[in-house]
Amino acid sequence: MGLGPQSSQAFTEHGEPRRRAWWPLVAMGGAAGAAGLVRDVPAAGAIVLLPACAALLFFLLSNPTAWIPLFIALSLLLPPLPLRIGADEIPVHPASLVFAAACLVGWVRIREWRIDRNSLSFTSLALLAALAASLPWAFFYSGAVVGAQSVLRWLLLFQGFVVLAWLAWGPVPEGWDDRWLLRTMVAAALLSSAFAIADFFYQFPATVRFSQQYIYLGDAPHRRAQGVFYDASALGDFCAMMLALILSLGGKARRALRLPGWLLWLSAPPLAIALVLSFSRGPVVNLAVALVALICLRRKPGLSVRGVMGGLALAAAVALCLWLAAPETAARYVLRLEFSLSQFFSYPNEVLSRRLDAWGFLLRFLSEKPSILLLGMGYKSLPYSAYFHTPVVADNMYLSLLVETGVPGLLALFLFCGALLACGYGLSRHSDAGIAGLGSFLFAFWCGQMVQMLSGDILTYWRVTPVYFAILGVALRRSRG
Repeated sequence: MGLGPQSSQAFTEHGEPRRRAWWPLVAMGGAAGAAGLVRDVPAAGAIVLLPACAALLFFLLSNPTAWIPLFIALSLLLPPLPLRIGADEIPVHPASLVFAAACLVGWVRIREWRIDRNSLSFTSLALLAALAASLPWAFFYSGAVVGAQSVLRWLLLFQGFVVLAWLAWGPVPEGWDDRWLLRTMVAAALLSSAFAIADFFYQFPATVRFSQQYIYLGDAPHRRAQGVFYDASALGDFCAMMLALILSLGGKARRALRLPGWLLWLSAPPLAIALVLSFSRGPVVNLAVALVALICLRRKPGLSVRGVMGGLALAAAVALCLWLAAPETAARYVLRLEFSLSQFFSYPNEVLSRRLDAWGFLLRFLSEKPSILLLGMGYKSLPYSAYFHTPVVADNMYLSLLVETGVPGLLALFLFCGALLACGYGLSRHSDAGIAGLGSFLFAFWCGQMVQMLSGDILTYWRVTPVYFAILGVALRRSRG
């Protein structure tokens, strides 16, 4: 039986034959052939990379939201790659390249932006502006190299706010389905946490210089789990966030968001194990605060009881798996938590890893330098500046922001946190079960984040904030109908 014309070629909705896009294949084939004729490896790589970048840009221009799941997947699954410029090695993450292309797309489609004038948008802009206003002081107090690094770290933070603005108020096609973005987050979290567990047991070599933290197992140093993240605390914070999301979504919320329950609960055990293997105490406190806030949000006691029982069952399963697979590691973690709880009031400085010494030093410094208190010494310059002749790490979001950005930066952070909590609480009371579930997570987890800010510089976790802000953007767009 012969084939009809409609089976041999695609037709448009008006009955006209659709033209096949042969040019990308021809361009890639030509680039591959040209690269094969070039003996210089960097030149060959550039010949292949340029058409690929052009094809990616064309795709993003026609699909303005496609960059967000790609950006999140790359940031959670790939480590930064080393870029050598002379004798220097600069870490470059593939996700940042996607973000750069997205900025161009956003500029081209700038007329499609519809940003709401509310407390969240105003405080977001105020926070970014306050941090950016301090950047010149990083050059003044710490030199050109540290100043340039501060600008790059501000850009990393800026990425998360762009994700939020794009999903909430940016160029999103009508009828856009956000379920693939949410599924990408959860699937990437599953793979990333599984890799972090393997990284702990096999100690994979790092692609670039990471902030490596060690514990002693069998009198030998063993690097704490960090996976593709910069340090173990960032991994722990990410795991706590995703666990809070999973525990916030009940059956109705999952059905409204079209999230398969098996994917969520399959991701929970590796996330919890990776959280333990990071040996970070702050994220554990973060998750505990988030669960308390989540319970307080529930109006029906039965939901709270089911959530608590599910959390306890998950904790018991994770503890059993760790005890069977790595008993020495589990015992060391339990001893670490026991010491922190029993000796906190007797030896707070030791429990807090001598943070009190650093906090006292910085408070004395601010009392002697009122100009720093008012203007700051540059966003994210404190740990790298030679101004103090020795590295000083605040390990406190509020104090480090006060030193680096002055009173304006700290005040902007408080206003932003207040607006974010109010927004999350309002979304948690929405009539739509999916929006209410996301709102409960947004409120509860940020309560935990604000507590963890007392012992960590949370804003530097640039892989965590875009995921959180993406969920916030999805909830805001859904709430607008």
